[in-house]
Amino acid sequence: MYVAIVQMDIPEPDHDAMVKLSLSSTPKFVAAKANGLLTKYNVSGSAGVGGVYIWKTREDAEAWYTPGSGTLGGDRASGDATAPRLALL
Repeated sequence: MYVAIVQMDIPEPDHDAMVKLSLSSTPKFVAAKANGLLTKYNVSGSAGVGGVYIWKTREDAEAWYTPGSGTLGGDRASGDATAPRLALL
C-alpha cells in the first residue's frame, strides 16, 4: 500500500465551495478505483488544499501521477506556483 500526498498552494475555499469541488470530482476518483485507488481524503487549511490518496501499489500511484495523465494539472517546473506538489510515501 502506498500513500500519495498532494498539496496545492491556493487559498482555502469556504466549506460549501470545498464540498462542491469534492462532489464534482467524485466520478474521476470512483473510476480511479479500477486503477488501484483504495481511498482518498480531502484536506484544506490556511496553507492550501489537497488530498491524501491510498493506493494498492506504488505502480498504480505513479501511473496516476505521470506527467501528461491529466490528473494533477499545472506545471510547477515552468513556474506555475499553483501546480500541485506530490509526495509518494
